[in-house]
Amino acid sequence: MYDILASGFPTTAVSVVMETLQFHPYLTVAGLLLGIWGLKHIGVKKPNPNRLPRPPGPKGLPILGAMLEVPSMSDKPWLAYDKMFKKYGDMVYFEVLGQPFLVLGSLKRINDIVDKRSSNYSGRLIMPMLSLMGWGYAIPHMPYGTMWRRHRRERNSSLTPSASHDTAKFYASHPSTFASTIMSVTYGLPVSESDDPYITLAEEALQGAVEAGIPGTFLVDLLPFLKYVPSWFPGAGFKRKAAHYAAIHAKVANQPFKIV
Repeated sequence: MYDILASGFPTTAVSVVMETLQFHPYLTVAGLLLGIWGLKHIGVKKPNPNRLPRPPGPKGLPILGAMLEVPSMSDKPWLAYDKMFKKYGDMVYFEVLGQPFLVLGSLKRINDIVDKRSSNYSGRLIMPMLSLMGWGYAIPHMPYGTMWRRHRRERNSSLTPSASHDTAKFYASHPSTFASTIMSVTYGLPVSESDDPYITLAEEALQGAVEAGIPGTFLVDLLPFLKYVPSWFPGAGFKRKAAHYAAIHAKVANQPFKIV
């Protein structure tokens, strides 16, 4: 499994599936947004005081960087990154619209950077689309800090390597049983192990989280101010999609309580 994290300076997700570019009349809007971003960042010196060389990776185009080479979810990103690893090695660096990405492709690199240097790389990628869908509170997306440590302590007994491994195997073999057990213990509701409306809703909510959790899927993750754009605005289809999944997420969280 590959891990994607930022290098030593601020990073946001990069959008390559830009809904604004799907509609010819709205290309002007997309160009304006790109122009605003470019004017904001022109002349900003990147924090690399020692002028250390970057890891190898695709150089891309001026301003856009490697935007056209970054895979989206529909492109099976794990396969696209695997090709990059074969070409550049197990640590690939690239930029998209000035935002840096470091992609790790081996267990050794992941252990060296994520584990041994966790104090430098323990932060979380800020992804507004996940928050718009209602997932901002979830531990995997929670910024590292006091609240994260509190949640981590509360779940320490169930997040050990052995417990996580056993749980993952059980979930992979019996996903419906796993979900029905959670509903029964948490809400006291009898849930069938197949085609139950609660489980169906939960699966749909998770589908949205999976899509939004892939860096490079939504423009709002690169330009966070877009989350304030109204849903009727040209190219703001992501707002309508976020509202759709947020409503499903709210049902998953609240509907069982109402029945109890």
